Amino acid sequence: MNRDTRHGYHKVSKGMHKEKIEDEFGESEKALNIAGVKVIKYGDIGVHYSNHKVSRYFIIPTDVNVQQFIQVHGTRTINYEEGTMIYDDNPNNKFSVKVYVGQNGEIKGIENIDQVTINH
Repeated sequence: MNRDTRHGYHKVSKGMHKEKIEDEFGESEKALNIAGVKVIKYGDIGVHYSNHKVSRYFIIPTDVNVQQFIQVHGTRTINYEEGTMIYDDNPNNKFSVKVYVGQNGEIKGIENIDQVTINH
């Protein structure tokens, strides 16, 4: 969570073709919905494609709930919208970490995003 992975993570990068992803990871295990988009799951990585190219990707932890996540990473640093937690303890690194939470308190996905700024 302390490294900028907005453009690539673990052999996945934005713009990669679906065929190359499946050559690397095999066929997907299943599809799920995170942040209102269809995400194809490959192990602990989920990929959203636009025109068969990676447009977003998420880390998908297995059996981790909000309480367990907070025990390791602390409380979120920015209050955002329901169903998400934003972590950003460095205002100078240009990225934030957005954690998507399911209805039962499970962590659905984790995504590095452009830094979130909240104007008051």
